[in-house]
Order: sequence, then structure tokens, then C-alpha cells
Amino acid sequence: LPTNMYIMITGDCNLDCDYCYIGEQRRGMPGKSNPILIKDRIREYLLWLESRGLSEGGNVRFLLFGGEPGLEAKLVEETLSFVSAQRERFAFNLMPMVFTNGLAITPRLLEVFNKTSTYVVLSVDGSVEISGQTRKEKSIHTLSDIEKRIISLSQSGISWEFDLVLTPLVMKSIERCLDYARG
Repeated sequence: LPTNMYIMITGDCNLDCDYCYIGEQRRGMPGKSNPILIKDRIREYLLWLESRGLSEGGNVRFLLFGGEPGLEAKLVEETLSFVSAQRERFAFNLMPMVFTNGLAITPRLLEVFNKTSTYVVLSVDGSVEISGQTRKEKSIHTLSDIEKRIISLSQSGISWEFDLVLTPLVMKSIERCLDYARG
């Protein structure tokens, strides 16, 4: 059974990375997803899994991504709260996750992540020096903000990890990038 559900919260992003997997396609995507439709689809998916016999102890991951999901903080909060509330209804383990560049993480979102036991995947593209080379000019000023978010996540008690984007530039200086990720 497919037990991962990917929910694209928005096509909008607050960065403009050269390597973006969505790239130019993002330009034509709608601004944000419909919250009612998201809840309906999640409910339908869980009922489908239940009808197919997914049992207690099975894991179901809900990964919110974008663009940058944090740009739609209210929608992220509503979706995570909805998934969290479904834990009482279903016997299997519901695991909400957010894939983010970290720049839109606010103290309120940190509270929501904690309350809903959301796992955070922080996408980074290497050290500050490398990030400055892979992001277009409008994004460079945000690099110290990413480091602040790393500190916030580390101090929050939230389970999280780095997702290191392995571009050719990162591969040339992988040791430096790994040192950066280690802190």
C-alpha cells in the first residue's frame, strides 16, 4: 500500500534557487491549495488505507511541501492540526512532516510543529558561501536567517533533519558542507 501522501501547500517560494526541482513550472502553479479539498483528500486517503487493511503499527506519512509551505502558515497549521486530530480515529501511526527551506518558520509554526508532533526536513544547499552562489541575488540576504532557524529548531525539541541538496557545486566542497551541517 502507498503510505506516503505528499501535499503541495503552495507553488510560491521565498527563494529563487538555480537548481530548484520545480523551477519554471512553479510560475504557472496556483498560489495555494484549497484547505477544504486537502482535508477531504486526507480523510478519503485514510479511509482507503483502512479499507485495504492497513493495521495498527502501520506508518502513514503526510509530507507538506511547496514552493515553501511556510508562506501559507495558516494552511499548514490547519492541515497539521487536522492530521493530528485523525490519530484518535485510525489505528495506524500518522506522521506529519514539513519539507521547508526554513525561512518562513515563525515561533507560532514552531509551536504548531511541537503540538502536532511534526517532523521537519530543512532543505539546505551547503554552507553560507555555497548558498550565495546557487541562489539568485534576491535570495542572498536570507542566509543568516536560515542559520537562525537552525538554532530555533535545535532548541525547540522538534524532531528535524537536514536535507542537503547535492548540486555539482556542493559535491566539489562536500567536506565543507558537511562541517557546516554538523554545526
